[in-house]
Amino acid sequence: MKILKSNNSVDVSVEKLIAAMKAKGLTIFCNIDHQQNARNAGLQLNASQVIIFGNPNLGTHIINAAAQAALDLPQKILVHQDNQEDVWLSYEDPKEFQLKHSIIGCDELIDKVSGVLNVLVNEAATV
Repeated sequence: MKILKSNNSVDVSVEKLIAAMKAKGLTIFCNIDHQQNARNAGLQLNASQVIIFGNPNLGTHIINAAAQAALDLPQKILVHQDNQEDVWLSYEDPKEFQLKHSIIGCDELIDKVSGVLNVLVNEAATV
């Protein structure tokens, strides 16, 4: 797992993350606001959102190489605030799920996805 501290609030980090995703032509499938869901259930939770996104042109090739990779695709990035009010961006490194699912023949695609994820979280974390 990769974790990066953000210099922004959760809301600003998510806004910047989504803008960066759109600029790269990625598909945003869902934004899950866990804090709002907790509120709706009468519970408390620090700000926490998960953005589910991907690029079917790349992901499809990975899933064709190893069907179980679909359990980790599309990609997800968690943006959350801890109890000290620090904001963090977390995601699973594609190289980890490449090993987990024994994905063969997709090294270039995995490297590309890994590079894009790194750029996205860095853009979201900087002021």
